[in-house]
Parts: sequence; structure tokens; C-alpha cells
Amino acid sequence: MVISRMDGIDQLIMIGAGGHVGHCVVCAWRDNELYVLEAQDAWYWPRKGIQKNKWEDWVKWANTAEFNVVLLPLRDEYRNKLDPEKAWSWYENEVEGLPYGFHNFIFSWIDTTNSSFPFITNNDFEELFFSKI
Repeated sequence: MVISRMDGIDQLIMIGAGGHVGHCVVCAWRDNELYVLEAQDAWYWPRKGIQKNKWEDWVKWANTAEFNVVLLPLRDEYRNKLDPEKAWSWYENEVEGLPYGFHNFIFSWIDTTNSSFPFITNNDFEELFFSKI
């Protein structure tokens, strides 16, 4: 699913990433339970980091956070290539619990060869933005 929230933060993410959404999650079944897997910085969730949450809990938090959510199911060609057990193994053994990495994401805006900032910003933006984080 892709998510946007009209809070200003998602709009900065969209500008910096050159995209149309501020957040993405993956929904996956495990032991007859539907989970939402994502990286969160705990602005709207009870904990930080790469995590899985039961669907029912996630929906409550998403409603409270006023998320705009769009379901984007996998195409059959990709769904048929997916090995759920391998994906869950990677998640549980490699990434679950890791920090969100927000600051690394932001630095990707300025660590480019083409330009230092997204097209609607200028060099004066740097001082203002980084003084606030």
C-alpha cells in the first residue's frame, strides 16, 4: 500500500524522492494473521524501526493518523515469482528491528551528482531545513 498524509512531512518526502507518496508498506500473511510491514519513526506509531503490526492495530493507527491509503496489489507475474517463506526469513533474520534510517534518507537529497537539492528548493533551503531536524 502507498500512503500520503497532508502533514508537510510527506510532502517533503515526495519532493526529495521525486514521488507521489510519502510512505509505503507491505501487507503479508503469516500463520493465518495479516500483518503490515514497514519502517516507522514512531511519529504516529507506538514504536520506532522496521516492524510488523497486526492489520487490525495498523488500521486503527492509520485512521488516527489520518492516512490516505491506496492498495496496490502485486501483478500476477510478480506474485507468482514471490517466495513468501524466503521473504519472511529475510525480514525476520535480516531487517526486523533495524532503525528507520530517516537521516540517511534525507541525506540522499543532497548526495547526488546532478544537483544538491530537489528542483523546488535552493541553497538557502539547506540552512533552514537542517536547523529544524
